[in-house]
Amino acid sequence: MFCPEGWITVASLEMRMPHEISDAISAGITKFYRDCEPISDDKGLRFFLKISPQDFMEKAILKSVRDNSYICSPGGTVLKFDIRLMENFTDAWELSVSDLEDTEKLFEWSVMTPQIFKYMYKLFDYPHGEFERDYHSTTTNAEQKAPIDFAEDLLLLYTHQLVPLYYERVGYTINLSAYDYLKPLEYIELEEFEHLAKMLRPFEGWSLCVPEAFFRDSWAEELRKQVRAEPNERSVTGRPAKLKLDTLEAYRRLYPNGSNGESWPRVLRKVNQATGHNVSLDTLRRAVKAIGLSTAKQIENGGKTDRKSTA
Repeated sequence: MFCPEGWITVASLEMRMPHEISDAISAGITKFYRDCEPISDDKGLRFFLKISPQDFMEKAILKSVRDNSYICSPGGTVLKFDIRLMENFTDAWELSVSDLEDTEKLFEWSVMTPQIFKYMYKLFDYPHGEFERDYHSTTTNAEQKAPIDFAEDLLLLYTHQLVPLYYERVGYTINLSAYDYLKPLEYIELEEFEHLAKMLRPFEGWSLCVPEAFFRDSWAEELRKQVRAEPNERSVTGRPAKLKLDTLEAYRRLYPNGSNGESWPRVLRKVNQATGHNVSLDTLRRAVKAIGLSTAKQIENGGKTDRKSTA
């Protein structure tokens, strides 16, 4: 977004990328999505709706500068910024458009994602349910069109599925808007980020940048290293947000009228059996608390004598 002379903004790196590297990244990402079977098991569709080609491009750029990243204040002060540390807190807890949509449904549309998020984070602007329906209605086994091609037809290829917690995508400045929106909803994955958010708060509005010397002498090679690290299925596995949603939905099915004094451990065993997950007691408590269920108090009263037996 802005930086002093002698520095390059992260926001400008994609347009400064050497054409051969940009083409290699795009070709590798496109091949990855098209290699997924588009029709029989919806593997390609699931992948595309979890992490987009543009997300992979952004990851490659951020990883290429993580040892040479800085932030610059509007007044020109420059400080070292450890993107590698940020990855430790954010890569394993990625939130996506799917999570935002699931949250709206979970709260029965009383909680709505701010419209501005679609612009400041350049998010995929097509409800996933509608995208799946339209994709299946226009794609046949004979055509074998991949989701990436369908999205390209709709001019949606250069949008993101992932929601960053510590920056926005218009100018790549430090920004905690997504965190502030999600925090009251008690997403499990935000707990480890909470302390980091407090440290980042004074630097909101500072711009991510790299030294011009690094950009000139080393960046292309660092980026090539990331090109060789091709996308893989591990990049799109499930996240703790899904665990909480599954846990909450199972609890509501099992106990539509409350737990009637059952202990926490007993309720947890039943919920885990229903979901096939192995979440902790704290996860169950947070999941129930997330929508303010009055029955949470009933579970708590029933669990006093068994609390020592919980993990």
